[in-house]
Amino acid sequence: MSAAPGNRLAWSDLNGQAALDAAPDNLEDLEGSHAVLVPGPTYRVPLFPLEGVVLCPGDTLPLKLQHPADQAMAQRAVQAAPPLKGLIAVACLQQLSRWRHVIPRVGCLAQIKQLRLQDDGTLCMVCKGRERALLLVQSASQQVEEQVSLQLLPDPPVLAVPRPVMAAASYWAPWAYRPFDAYRLAGQARQLLAAVAPHVPAFRGDPLALSYWLVSNLPLDDSTRQQLLEAHSAADRLQREVQLLRGMGAVRCRGCHSQVGSLRDVVQMSEEGVSGCYVNPHGVVHDIFMLGKVQGLVLEGSPQTDSSWFPGYAWTVAYCRRCWRHLGWRFTAVTAGLQPRCFYGLRRCTIQGATFAPQAPPSAYDSEEWETQDGSPPSTDGLSGLTTDELALLAEELEDESGAESGGEPEALQLLEGEEG
Repeated sequence: MSAAPGNRLAWSDLNGQAALDAAPDNLEDLEGSHAVLVPGPTYRVPLFPLEGVVLCPGDTLPLKLQHPADQAMAQRAVQAAPPLKGLIAVACLQQLSRWRHVIPRVGCLAQIKQLRLQDDGTLCMVCKGRERALLLVQSASQQVEEQVSLQLLPDPPVLAVPRPVMAAASYWAPWAYRPFDAYRLAGQARQLLAAVAPHVPAFRGDPLALSYWLVSNLPLDDSTRQQLLEAHSAADRLQREVQLLRGMGAVRCRGCHSQVGSLRDVVQMSEEGVSGCYVNPHGVVHDIFMLGKVQGLVLEGSPQTDSSWFPGYAWTVAYCRRCWRHLGWRFTAVTAGLQPRCFYGLRRCTIQGATFAPQAPPSAYDSEEWETQDGSPPSTDGLSGLTTDELALLAEELEDESGAESGGEPEALQLLEGEEG
C-alpha cells in the first residue's frame, strides 16, 4: 500500500523511553566519519534531492534506498576518504512539471550515522544534518546529478549586544541594535511559541539552534522553510520566525485552505520535537506534524499495525473532507498504557500555518519592543529613522523648495512632531 507509513529508522521517544523500531544491533555505526570541514574549499559529495523535505542542521533523516543507483551513491559516500567519509548533500526537490524540476542553491550537508542492508536488498540509513551548504548546481534541469560540488555556508557567530549599548552609552540608541539581537529575538520566539502552542515542551538551546528547531517543527510549507534555511544569520531567521508566529494559530489544508487543526493541540511523539521525518516501505520520506485533535478529516480503511512508525500504535489513512487531499494518518494505541491514546501525523507538505508576504522585507525594528526617550511610541512615518540633524536639513530643503516664509516649518516635519508628541 503506497499510503502505508513504514518503518521508523530514527530514534523516537514514547512515554519518556527511547525506542527504535528496528533492533539497534541491526544498525551498524559508521566509524571514522566525524572529520571537520572548513569554509572556502569546494567539496564534491553524493546528492540526494527529496520532495517535501527541507533538512536543517541537527535534524535526523531516515532513508530507504532500493534503486541500485541510489545505493551506489551511498556506497560511494561510505567508502570516501576522510574528511568526506559518510557525507551526503540533501536538497528539497521542487517539481515544476513532469520533466522539469528545481534544486535550490542552498541545501544541507548530512552525515551517515548508521546503515543496514536488509534481506530484500534495501539499504537503510540514518543521517544527521550537519551544516548548511551552497550547492553549485544549475537552478533548473531535466536530470538530477548524482554528485554535487558544494561549499560550506556557516552561520555568522551569535554575539550578544554590548552592555554599553544597552545602557545607552554608545552613539546609537539601544533600539537600533534590537533587530539584530539574536538573544532577544530567541526569547521573543519562545514566548510566542508558548502562547500559540502551550503543550510544546520548552526548547533549550542557543539562538542558532532554536532558529533551526523552529524551521524543523513549525507547520510551514516547503518554500517558506527553504527561505528560512537560506537566511543570512540566526537573527535574520529568528526575526522572520517571530513574524510567522504572530500569525499562527490554525492549521489549514494547503489544497483548500480549510481548517483541520490548531497549534494548541500539538503533541510531541519524538525526542526531536513535534515534527519529524519518517520513511515508508517504498522509500518515500514523509515529514509529518503531530496533532492530538483535528477536524474536517475523513478516515479510510481499518487500523493497521504493519509497518507502523510508532510501536504500539495502529495507523489509518486520513484525507481532507473538503478536497480529499491525503493529509496524513491517525494513530491509535493498541497497547495498554500508551499515552496519548490517539494522535494524528499530518504531512507538512499538505498543511500550512503561516506564510510570508514576499513583497514586504523584514521590518528593521519591532514597534512593540522599543520606545522613544520621552516614552512615546515611535512614529510609523517614513521620516522616523532620520536623525535630528537630518530632519533639520530636510526642513531647510523643503522650506527652500516650497518658498515658505522664514520661521515657518514644513508640513511633514510638523506632522512628525505631532505624532511624537
